[in-house]
Amino acid sequence: AVLAEIHPNWPEQRFTDVVVNGRGTLDAYGFAVRSAARMPTLKQTSALAAELDGDFNGIRVQTLELAHGASSLTAKGRLTWNPGLSWEAEVRGAHIDPSLLFADWPGDFSCTLNTEGSFDGNDVRASFHLPQLQGTLRRFPLSGKGEAHLLGRQVRIPMFALTSAGSGVKIQGEIDDAVNLALKLQSGNLAELWPNARGKVDLNAKITGPTAKPEVALKLTGAGIGLGADRIEAVDLETKGTVTAEGSLAATLKTENAQLGSIHLIQANAQLKGSLKDHTLVAEARTPEYSTGFTAQG
Repeated sequence: AVLAEIHPNWPEQRFTDVVVNGRGTLDAYGFAVRSAARMPTLKQTSALAAELDGDFNGIRVQTLELAHGASSLTAKGRLTWNPGLSWEAEVRGAHIDPSLLFADWPGDFSCTLNTEGSFDGNDVRASFHLPQLQGTLRRFPLSGKGEAHLLGRQVRIPMFALTSAGSGVKIQGEIDDAVNLALKLQSGNLAELWPNARGKVDLNAKITGPTAKPEVALKLTGAGIGLGADRIEAVDLETKGTVTAEGSLAATLKTENAQLGSIHLIQANAQLKGSLKDHTLVAEARTPEYSTGFTAQG
């Protein structure tokens, strides 16, 4: 239960048949590790193998592999700390099945992730590249690709896209002295994105302008949305304004025919106007038995 004491959500690992072979000195060394790992929640054991070498300047991972049945993760790369901190790595996944840890998410997909970067004592430079992700997740076709770059305070996301059947999310933009980010989520069938979900959603969001005073524009529409017994026949959310204490912000939410637990709302609306520091919220709702509403100043 050592890992659970560090973090309660970390699964306990049991390592058996551990074999370690080493050679060299601190100036130049190498070693190989092979072991079997067992998690209480899994029926089969996992195989772990690694070959590394290094010296006073850094360490190189020649191979690192974790395999469980048909699923495997392999990695190779290097970590250097002299004369400065830098890294380079490639991780490949084959026949990945998340249901080994999360029962509601069976899958079989492969992916590759490349990363490199450095730290010079002042700024971090890093890049992450997902050239391909392909396979199935919860029996729906799954694909994705993207990249992100970090240079000091600057973050660039030229493109990130993830698609499950006909549903998908896209993110692109950059953050520096000014921000320009765009997010799009489109789904004609929410079951493609989440277990037991249903309905369709279209979300478009943009954040632009100076980092200290960003402008937000968001529009979300949905129909037939449901999760388990809860459902909302129609929802419309629109937000626009400046996200600062003094900035002007307006938001409108409209819903129709919602069943949330034991509460049935024929209609519910809310409107927010003002700034984060000084605003007015007006809300009203109607059920088959009564109508109610309130106004709040904040």
